[in-house]
Amino acid sequence: PKPQVGIMRFPFSSPKSEFVPQLHGYPLNALGLTQAINERQYGLLPELIRAGLQVDQQDEQGWTPLMHVCAVGLLDTAIQLIELDANLYHRDQNGYSLLHWAAHSGNADLVALLIGHGLTPQLASTRGVTPLMQAAVGGHLQAMQHLVSQGGISTLHARSWDGWSALHHAVANRQVAAALWLAEQGADPHYPHHH
Repeated sequence: PKPQVGIMRFPFSSPKSEFVPQLHGYPLNALGLTQAINERQYGLLPELIRAGLQVDQQDEQGWTPLMHVCAVGLLDTAIQLIELDANLYHRDQNGYSLLHWAAHSGNADLVALLIGHGLTPQLASTRGVTPLMQAAVGGHLQAMQHLVSQGGISTLHARSWDGWSALHHAVANRQVAAALWLAEQGADPHYPHHH
């Protein structure tokens, strides 16, 4: 079907009300992109961006459209945004990368796609949280397996600022299968002692 393009009148604009083009009911401006994201209309994002909106527009948390799509694990939409030259190396205000959010979503294919584009499993947030820790919280075993196979043994032993490893995150969130798998891979179950 042909996209529905229309005009939206904003009552809060100048006395000579401005007309703003819209696509599928969303204004073709920053507000429209934010509105589509807030309404979880992720499938419309590539079309809105092709219509002229900014592919790397950030919200108040520093999230881009691709980051939102990774957080909910939408592989096909992520591929489309990457093809539209979305910044793969962007981090949110807490230092979380696209790979962190893809791991959090549990979509192992999305995790593989991002690693294939050069994102590394060793990336850590400002508090030292790694993508493996994010996957462990949700017990996303396939994503965890891919992160460890691509990131090596160091991903198992990484610790966040509070001393927690991926194994600690899995146990704290009652992800038994994930915790057992991490232990089988050689993750250290001990909490580090500070002197």
